[in-house]
Amino acid sequence: MKTANAIKTLEKAGFKVVSPYKGFFSALSQSGKNVIEFLDQDDVMLCVKVRGVKNVDDHHTDYAAGSWCKNLRQAMLLAS
Repeated sequence: MKTANAIKTLEKAGFKVVSPYKGFFSALSQSGKNVIEFLDQDDVMLCVKVRGVKNVDDHHTDYAAGSWCKNLRQAMLLAS
């Protein structure tokens, strides 16, 4: 899916999308409890992940927070 289309879809569904740095996007759900994160490469959305707001990765213990999704629709269902 094109990144621009993914951002429009998320905003239309009520998510607040931000890009803290180039190539990385984060979308906060309306409830404020879940975050959808994804990468952008050549205007294509990659590596879609859903996690809780307070649940973060810990690289020292090999803990990966959240769940990886096959597509944006699955991520939006998990985040709702």
